[in-house]
Amino acid sequence: MEADQENMYINSAKKQINDFINGINVTIFAYGKTGSGKTFSMTGPESVTDSLKDNFSNITEDVQKLFGIIPRGCIDIFEGINGFIAEGCQVKLTTSYVETYMEKVYDLLAKERTEIQLKLNNQMYVMPGLVKRECMTPEEIFKVISDGTANKKTAFTKQNARSSRSHTVLIIELEKSEISGSKVNSKLFLVDLAGSERVK
Repeated sequence: MEADQENMYINSAKKQINDFINGINVTIFAYGKTGSGKTFSMTGPESVTDSLKDNFSNITEDVQKLFGIIPRGCIDIFEGINGFIAEGCQVKLTTSYVETYMEKVYDLLAKERTEIQLKLNNQMYVMPGLVKRECMTPEEIFKVISDGTANKKTAFTKQNARSSRSHTVLIIELEKSEISGSKVNSKLFLVDLAGSERVK
């Protein structure tokens, strides 16, 4: 299982995470029927999710081996950011967390459950008023996930009574200002889709 998580990350996400660090917009998502392991692939088992808000140095190696795409990706992202800072760049990273449910989009970080009205701007949809938290460590990103998860919609399904009936999207935005004055912006969308019940 430990090797499966590491191999999955290396084969399906590591290159994309590096692309994001280097200024390319990236989307990574998990798709499949309820109970097929989408959340396990994206985050890891409950032993991981329960410990993510702690300092990484306090998490045992056994738990770290079970990390899914999101925690492994966050570690790589901050390694990249630290490299930029060492080169003299200024870096800002913000994180948002949204949910789509019944064809509506909700801001999971708002103080009250808030529907976001999508707007088209220069042939691109934007989410005005979306809460963005600046994150300086992987643990701060996991705090975003924890706070947002508390607002997620869950409902009974035929296959899994605890299954989320919504899509959730973790949005990480990276802004880098280089010594030369040039700026690089990129976005990473990490998507955990709702279960597809009609898989034959």
